[in-house]
Amino acid sequence: MQNKWYKWIVLFIVQWMVWKLLFQFSTFIDFWFNYPYQLYYKIIHSITSGVTIPMGEIFYGLFIIFILFVFIQCIRSQSYRYSLNLCFKVFTYILLWYNSVWGFMYYKENFIVEKQEINPEILKELYCEALEQAIYHRESFNASHQPIKFKVSTNDILSEFGTEQYAIQHEKWIKNYHFIEQPIVKLSFISSLMNHLGILGYYNPFSIESNINRNNTDLKHAYTINHELAHQMGFSSENEANFIAYYLSHQSKFSEVVYAANYKLMFSILSALSLADPLFVEFQLNQLPESIQNDRKGEIKYYQQFEGKTSEVFSEMNNQFLKANNQEGIITYSKYIDLVYYYKTKKANP
Repeated sequence: MQNKWYKWIVLFIVQWMVWKLLFQFSTFIDFWFNYPYQLYYKIIHSITSGVTIPMGEIFYGLFIIFILFVFIQCIRSQSYRYSLNLCFKVFTYILLWYNSVWGFMYYKENFIVEKQEINPEILKELYCEALEQAIYHRESFNASHQPIKFKVSTNDILSEFGTEQYAIQHEKWIKNYHFIEQPIVKLSFISSLMNHLGILGYYNPFSIESNINRNNTDLKHAYTINHELAHQMGFSSENEANFIAYYLSHQSKFSEVVYAANYKLMFSILSALSLADPLFVEFQLNQLPESIQNDRKGEIKYYQQFEGKTSEVFSEMNNQFLKANNQEGIITYSKYIDLVYYYKTKKANP
C-alpha cells in the first residue's frame, strides 16, 4: 500500500512537470488546440448543448460528495494511506483532464500585438468617446434618470452573438480560436453563492458550458454572456475574453448592449488613469450625467450587499489561480484596456 502511495504522488508531480515543459512549445499548443481539443469540444458540446441545465455543476456536486465520502471513510477506518492513495489517484486523472481541455489554453497566443506604451492623453480621448456613446445609447432606450431596465432578452443576445462572432475573422491580429455553432448560456444552480463570491459567470471547460449568475443586474448580464462565450471560443485569458466581449458588444444592434459595453469601458479607463491623472478621474466622476450616476449608484448598492470575507477569500483564491495559469492575477480582468487601446489606435492608424 505504501508503494502505491508513492507511485501516485510521483505520477502527479511528474505529470505536472511534463505539462509545464510541453506548454513552452507553441507547435505543441497549436497542434493540441486544432486536433485533440477540437475533437473533445465537438463531442462534449454536442451532448451538453442539448440540455438546459448546467451538467458541469452536477459533475462538481458529485465530485464534492466523493471527496466527503473519502474523508468520512478515512476517519472511520483510519486507513489514511489508502485514502491518500485514492485522492492522489483521482487528482492525477483530473490534472490530466484539466490540462488537456483547458490548462494548455493559457499558453496559447491569441493576439499579435506590438508592445507599446499607453499614452494617457489618448486614453482620455477613448474615455470621452465611450462616454459619448454611453450617453447616446442610454437615451435611445431610456431617456429618464430612473434606473435602467433592459428590454433585450438573453435569446436576442445569443442570436446576435451567433452571427456577429464571425466579424472577428476580419481582425488578422486575432488568431487561434473557433466559432460556436450553438451559442448557449445556462443559469447556474449556485447563483446565490456566486453573489457572495463576486462571480458574474464562469466557463466550465470540462462540460463545455458557459454558465452565468441568474442574479446579475441588466448592466452586467449582456456583457457577461459575451465574456463567457468568448472563453468558449478559445480565449482563455480574462483580458482577452473581456476584449472579445467588448468587441462584439460595442457594435451590437441593441442599444442596451452597446450601453453596457461603453459603461464598463468608461470606468475601466478611469481606473487605469487613476494613478496617472487622479484629478481628471475625479472631475469626470463628478461630471457624469445624472442618469449614468444613478445607474452607477444602483450597481454599487446592489453588489455591496454581497460583499464580505467570503468574497475577499474567493478573490484571493482566484488571484492565485490566475497567477498559476500564466496570467497576472485578478488585475488581468482590467488589462483588456491594453487591447482596446491597440484596437482603437490601430483603426486610427492602419
